[in-house]
Amino acid sequence: MVRFEDWGTPQVAHLDDDGYEELIIHFEGLHTSGPDVSLYRWNGAKLERSETIRNALGISNKSWNSVTLDRQTQQLKIATVVDSQSNASTETIYVYDNGKFERTIP
Repeated sequence: MVRFEDWGTPQVAHLDDDGYEELIIHFEGLHTSGPDVSLYRWNGAKLERSETIRNALGISNKSWNSVTLDRQTQQLKIATVVDSQSNASTETIYVYDNGKFERTIP
């Protein structure tokens, strides 16, 4: 039996070339908690949980306003606020490969 303590919407997607699908838990945020994503993957017979994206990238709740998964490209798109006065934001794209999030360079 596996127990999950992550809040959010679960979905299954194949994010890398390891031949297995990953379990993605997408939390859209609530009150003072910003959005976040956790990933689970099989490593042999063991289920591993990634660090949350917010923790892995060192993003504060105040600077992050959305994360989406592009199902066609299997990329995570993270929008962060760059100017709190105007709410201007920028989008950064990450791919998940071999258990790690990697920033793509346009």
